[in-house]
Amino acid sequence: MTSLYACLSSVLAASEPSVLTLRIFRACRLTRVVRRRPNRNRMQPFCPKHWHPSTRAMTMETLDHELSGNHLSVVHFWATWNNIDKAMDADLAAIRVGFDQEITFLCMDTDRKEAWDFIRACRVLNLPALGFFRGRSHVDTLVGLRERDVLTRKFRDWINQQKMNGEPDDARESPN
Repeated sequence: MTSLYACLSSVLAASEPSVLTLRIFRACRLTRVVRRRPNRNRMQPFCPKHWHPSTRAMTMETLDHELSGNHLSVVHFWATWNNIDKAMDADLAAIRVGFDQEITFLCMDTDRKEAWDFIRACRVLNLPALGFFRGRSHVDTLVGLRERDVLTRKFRDWINQQKMNGEPDDARESPN
C-alpha cells in the first residue's frame, strides 16, 4: 500500500491528475486512517456466532404452548450480533435459581423475521430486552442491561403485584 501511495504521490506532483487518479489517491489516504490500531481500553464481552442463551428457546410456533395458562413468564429478547446479550444471560442465569418456582424463563431470537410483529407489539425498542407475561397477556417490557439487584427487585415487585391484583390494569393480550 505504501508503494502505491508513493507512486500516486509522484504522479500527482508531476502532472495534471485525472479524476480516477484522484479517487485512488483519496482511497489510499483513507485506508491509512482506517488502519489505526483499535482502542485496547474498550472491553466488550466476546459473543461467538453460535452462542445461544441458557434459557429455553421460544419461537412463533411454540409461542401458544409456552405462554399458555396463567403462569408468569419472562422472555429474554436477544440477537447473536449483540454482545451485551451474553452479559444479560449471565445475570439471568444467576437470578433464575431463586425464581424457578414462580417464573418461567424463556428466550426469543429477534433475528427471525416471523417474530418481528410479536417483538414490535411487545415494545422491544433495543436489545437486550425482557418481556414480562402473565399467560398470553403482555404486562411490561424492560429494555437495556440492568444490575442483578435491580432485576431481582423488579422480579419480586412483579410477582407481588401479580399475587395482589391477579391481573394488572395495563396487561393486554399479546398478538398472534
